[in-house]
Amino acid sequence: MAPNPLHARDLSYCTLVTMPPEVDLANCLVLYEQAAAIVAARAGGLAVLVLDFTATEFLDTRGTWLLETLLDRIREAGAELRLVAPEGLVNRVLAMTSVRRDVPVYDAVLDAVLGEDPTWQDGPEPDPDPDPS
Repeated sequence: MAPNPLHARDLSYCTLVTMPPEVDLANCLVLYEQAAAIVAARAGGLAVLVLDFTATEFLDTRGTWLLETLLDRIREAGAELRLVAPEGLVNRVLAMTSVRRDVPVYDAVLDAVLGEDPTWQDGPEPDPDPDPS
């Protein structure tokens, strides 16, 4: 068995995957293969894949490669990728790369599962009742 296997849980409208403590050159290929298998196993039935980095303490550029490559696979499957990365190193790495621009990043698993209040959006909230004049 590969070190740090991914753990996937199917919820009613998404699949939640808990990421390992480290995502780097040493394990990114194995993690990509496992994540791609999770997507392939749910072909046609996957709407949203949530990757939970809450317990991840280290993410390097190979980890961002994994996310960018997996994003392509998920989009080909017609699904959406969401990330959970509370304040910390992983969040900062995502902010410094194009990943955060392309994928919504949430502070909490529940927000990511529900698709509410992504921390990736910049700027003020739109006015729900704009003045028509």
